[in-house]
Amino acid sequence: MAVWSEVALTELKHGRVDSEFYKPDYIEIERQLLNNANIELKSISKKIDVGHVGSMVQNYCQEGVILLQTQQIDQFFLNLNNCVKITPAFHKKLKKSQIHKGDILVARSGSFGKASIYLDEDTINSADIIIIDIQESIISKGFFLSFLNSRFGSEQLIRFASGGVQGHVNLKILESLIIPIINIYQQEMICKLLKKSYAARKKSNELYDQAQGVIGQEFGLYDIKFQDVVDYETSFSDISSAFRIDAQCYNPNYIAYEKHLKKKNVDYTFLRLLISSMDKGKQMPINSSGTMPYASIKDIDGIELVAESYCFPTKEAQIATSGNLLLAITGATIGKIGIVNQYEKLAFSGDLLKLEICNNINPFYLLAVMQSQIGQSQCSRWITGSTNGHLSPKDVGKIVIPRLETAKEEYISQKLKESLRLKEESKQFLEQVTQMVEDLIEQAAGQT
Repeated sequence: MAVWSEVALTELKHGRVDSEFYKPDYIEIERQLLNNANIELKSISKKIDVGHVGSMVQNYCQEGVILLQTQQIDQFFLNLNNCVKITPAFHKKLKKSQIHKGDILVARSGSFGKASIYLDEDTINSADIIIIDIQESIISKGFFLSFLNSRFGSEQLIRFASGGVQGHVNLKILESLIIPIINIYQQEMICKLLKKSYAARKKSNELYDQAQGVIGQEFGLYDIKFQDVVDYETSFSDISSAFRIDAQCYNPNYIAYEKHLKKKNVDYTFLRLLISSMDKGKQMPINSSGTMPYASIKDIDGIELVAESYCFPTKEAQIATSGNLLLAITGATIGKIGIVNQYEKLAFSGDLLKLEICNNINPFYLLAVMQSQIGQSQCSRWITGSTNGHLSPKDVGKIVIPRLETAKEEYISQKLKESLRLKEESKQFLEQVTQMVEDLIEQAAGQT
């Protein structure tokens, strides 16, 4: 059914005449906020600026200063996986795009409607990200962050985006963001929950790093040294066993870990001997009223699957169950892998390969190895296709999995399990925060 709204000429704002800006949902959110005690962002802001816009690839480096990009902006806290780095010299030049502890960060383009806070001590840099700093005499940063991630803040951010397909948030309009004023006691309650969430998240990341650290130490991975490779050769016997003649398959940097394990006489086996089945997923129509969670590559969140979509399962659907691993086998994120942990059953797309584990290995240990340099380098080695890369189930089975004593494998597995538990605990605190903010605004609006 068509939905429309009429706006008087005198009610036009910010030079916007596009219908999108005046959607009924946006108007209703604005009405509720204006019916509450409120303040505009420009009244409390110390800084509203944007990170560097333009190419800086020539200033990327392996060891340098973290450069935040749009994909690192998540709800409440940053996702610091796969960050690029820039040279310290270039970082010093980009003073206005530098990020300091306590800065609130909003994606200027792409994933609108999310806001993060930077809580580390080191000064880092940013590209195409809005940086906001506020005075905290009326509004605390914790409450401001929570409001931005509630539907009342998120919808305003989405509304302020302009530019059609490749939209961006206009800084001038952002100054007019309406923020509700609530009492200090309620703001403090929200900030306490945020601190609990961050502490659980931080501990979760530490446990994951500890698990990876044990793998690195046990197998001596930190002793491996890589060199810039110009050319290399392999033997006919290697080609015969791999059934591959492409140069990529024999890149020394990809096979270094395998050679290292063999040289150290580490006990290892092939992945195909640790799994009872490998099944490729099936593309399914997404339906908001579907009865089963449906996952694709984008739903691999760290080390687990967090499905954002649903489908109606058919006979053709491929189903994963709790404890199965799903491995990305196509696209730019080949090798990305997560465990089905939150769901009894989950349908999954054709970009993913289900690994059903045998009883002789803990799936969390296998997950840890596959996410380590050992697993990721081998995934890169076995990719086929130049334009559209692909990882075949046959080649996945060739991946070498080093083994440890049962007690050590269980130790690593427990680290990952606890990491996931704390991650879920952190998420629950954030859900409480969002619900609290929205309830306070709705209650206040209903009393006027």
